[in-house]
Amino acid sequence: MSKWNIVREAFELDPAVTHFAAMSLVAHPAVLKWEIDSHRNALNRWPLMHVSTQFPVAEEAAFEAVATYFCADASSIALTGSTTMGLAQVLGGVAVAPHQEILTSTADHSSTLDTLELRKRRDGTAYRTFRLYKQGSTATAAEIVDNVRAAIRPETRLLSLAWVYSSDGLKIPVRNIAKVVKAENACRHDPSERLLFSIDGVHGFGVEDSTFDALGCDLFIAGCHKWVFGPRGTAIICGRPEAWEQVVPIVATFSARTKGPGRLHTPGGVHAYEHTLSLATSFHFLSALGKPSVYKRVRQLVERLRAGLTQRGMLIETPAAAQLSSGIVCFRHPEEEPTVTVRRLTDNKIHITESPEDPSGARHARVSVAIFNNEEDIDRLVNTL
Repeated sequence: MSKWNIVREAFELDPAVTHFAAMSLVAHPAVLKWEIDSHRNALNRWPLMHVSTQFPVAEEAAFEAVATYFCADASSIALTGSTTMGLAQVLGGVAVAPHQEILTSTADHSSTLDTLELRKRRDGTAYRTFRLYKQGSTATAAEIVDNVRAAIRPETRLLSLAWVYSSDGLKIPVRNIAKVVKAENACRHDPSERLLFSIDGVHGFGVEDSTFDALGCDLFIAGCHKWVFGPRGTAIICGRPEAWEQVVPIVATFSARTKGPGRLHTPGGVHAYEHTLSLATSFHFLSALGKPSVYKRVRQLVERLRAGLTQRGMLIETPAAAQLSSGIVCFRHPEEEPTVTVRRLTDNKIHITESPEDPSGARHARVSVAIFNNEEDIDRLVNTL
């Protein structure tokens, strides 16, 4: 049996259904399901004792597991509840003076745009949006970088973008944009005036073979319930120490404050403890498979899917280049609306999703490819179309 068939058997997915919705929510692999059940049983028998003895150990294990997976310093990591919560902590907490602004793109998720609007209503912080690229299918790295460079102003305090956009599957060249930010900061010597760069990384985290340092951003936010296959209600924020100094914590922490700036941004209070206690297991699961291996496998399946869609005459919106795409493939049937395509596939027990509007205002049928998929899944979807 192949390695990937063994991985597939680790998930209790209904075998009668073909699952292509990893970008929304995934099932837990067996090792994580067992871990969560074990903690839940203990919490029901000895609630306070189990939390008192196990939570400090498990929390530190989670910090270390994330750090190992992302090649980051454990002291720079915060644990939080979701990507949306992490965005609220970063976008709502970053120090922005009255003369400064926050910059994001028109393609960014409503969690980002709504958070910025709420901050504006609360304390008057200005924010601005710009067109990151004209059309996903024809976008280039140079176009994206040039548009970012043109949008930045002297008063821009924070640039907030997504690693992979859920509206069309486009992956931005984060490292190239980080170089633009670095050049902009060459003449900004006061830390309170420096341009910070944050990434909503949820649709690349768990797929891409990258590290925090390799991306080059200042702050990185990602939920763990998608391609990380982690417990629902868990997420991480990773930040550079100098960036964390510019973010005011939103929620009081119960974590060990002396162990680094990330701990200050780990919300306290009562959690779904069985999930938080099990987070490290998800990263151990992925690390054991190996990031390069996971990336290669997802890439192979994506390329097979693209070839099949093209052969069937589908109109693919997601760029073909690996530099500009990840595990999401968005497409349109030439003779029907995306809603109809999604419903037709669902009726045939193939679960995909419909995208929100992309920068051009169009919607697409959206396929999320993960390591529990195989070649037969891809061929079934294509042949059903």
